[in-house]
Formats: sequence, C-alpha cells, structure tokens
Amino acid sequence: MPDIDKVVALADHFGVTTDWLLRDVAPQAAPAGVATPSSSARAEAIAPMLLCALLGVCAAGLLLLLYGRFVSASALPALCGLLLQLLAASFAIGFGLYLRGRGLKQSGIDFIRAFWRVGVWLVAPLPLTQLAALAVQLVPAHLWEWLWLRLPTALAARAYLLFPLPGAACYVLGCTAVTLLLRKTKK
Repeated sequence: MPDIDKVVALADHFGVTTDWLLRDVAPQAAPAGVATPSSSARAEAIAPMLLCALLGVCAAGLLLLLYGRFVSASALPALCGLLLQLLAASFAIGFGLYLRGRGLKQSGIDFIRAFWRVGVWLVAPLPLTQLAALAVQLVPAHLWEWLWLRLPTALAARAYLLFPLPGAACYVLGCTAVTLLLRKTKK
C-alpha cells in the first residue's frame, strides 16, 4: 500500500480519483442533461477576475517604478516595477491569444482591448515621458534660448515649473488616444 501522498500524486498524474486507485470504484458519470463546463467556458468565466488582477499588478508595478525613481536611492524598486508591468502585459496578451485559440476569438480580442484601455494609463508613464524628454532634447539649443529670452521676467524666473509639461502632455494625449482607439464599437 502506497503512502497517502503518493496516492494523491498518482491520481493527479493519471487524471483519476483516489477511490478508483484504492477501491477500484469507477467515477460516476454526470447525470443526463447536466453539462460539465469546458475549459473554454471556464477560461471565459475567469477572464474578468484575471483582468482585474493583471491591472492590479500593473498598478503595483507603477507604484514601485515611481518609488524607485523619485524616493529610493536604489534602482532595484524601479526595475522590479518595470518587470511586473512587463509580465502583466505579456500575460494579458497571452491569455487573450489563448482564448482566441480555444475558439473564443471575440472574447480574446475583447480581453486584450479591455486590458490595454485601462492598462495603458498604468504602463505608459515612463515610456511616454521619456519620449517627450527625447523630443525636447531634439529641439536646437538656440531655439530654447530664443524662447527663454521672450518669456516675461516673472515667468522666466519660475520656468523650472514648466519642465514636466511636455512629458505630462505626451502622457495624457497618448493614453487618451489609445483608450479612444480601443473602445468597443457598437455593431
């Protein structure tokens, strides 16, 4: 007689019940008229809960990213946050493709769209603000000097407050565009 741990492992490995292994009792079939859910139906049923969990992981990643960039003296929290966001986005796309592969094409597409409609706001702050900073650096220095000299004196003294504006504008406009493009259209 094998140990209980081994019986459970054997039952899981062969996809049978422990009663079938120990007492040679065959599992009862489902009564007529009672349908057992398929793996596709189960996957579709957990999609909303999985979507919320993945968005929560993205939000946690964003908090770690912000903590690492602005509070911590170490780059490790920012790196962990970025990794969390990448994993959540990859898993969301993978699950949507899984749904499509199980014959639920529209559900898969809807899952990916729903993730990115909200997820873009959680994932995009770093890439879009860095893109805006790069765009600002591409503007020739003499143009910045000319602009700086044209500012009223009171505003020029506080111009350091304007530095986050290109990044913030790029973030808001980019995320709004993605959200509007991915909204569900009525048929």
